[in-house]
Amino acid sequence: MEQDKQLQKIQETLELILAELRKVNSGGADLAWMGTGEDPLYETAKALVIAAGKASASFMQRRLRVGYARAARLIDLLEEDGVIEPGDGAKPRKVLTKAKDSPKVSDIIKNYKKPENAHE
Repeated sequence: MEQDKQLQKIQETLELILAELRKVNSGGADLAWMGTGEDPLYETAKALVIAAGKASASFMQRRLRVGYARAARLIDLLEEDGVIEPGDGAKPRKVLTKAKDSPKVSDIIKNYKKPENAHE
C-alpha cells in the first residue's frame, strides 16, 4: 500500500517535470546557452533526477529527449553542483539532494496541478 503511494507520487512528479519540459521546448530551439556552461534544461534535469532517485546519461536521454552529449553534460553539471554522486562504472548515480533541500524543485512539485486530460 505504502509502495503504491510512493510510486504514484513519483509518477505525478515525473508528469510535472515533463510538463515543464514541454513548456521549455514549446518556445522553439534556443541554443544561445551552448558554450556558456548553463543549460536551460538544468533545473528540469535536476528535478527529474531528484524525483526518480537516480541519474544516468541514458535516463536523461530518454526522459529529456536529448542526445548523449547533452545528457552527459547535464550529468557532469549535476555532479559538479553536488546533486548526484560521482560515477561508479556503468551504475546509475545516487542522488544526494532531496526535493526539500532544493527550493526550485520543491516549488515545481508543490505547485503541480495534474492536467485535466491526464490519465488516472
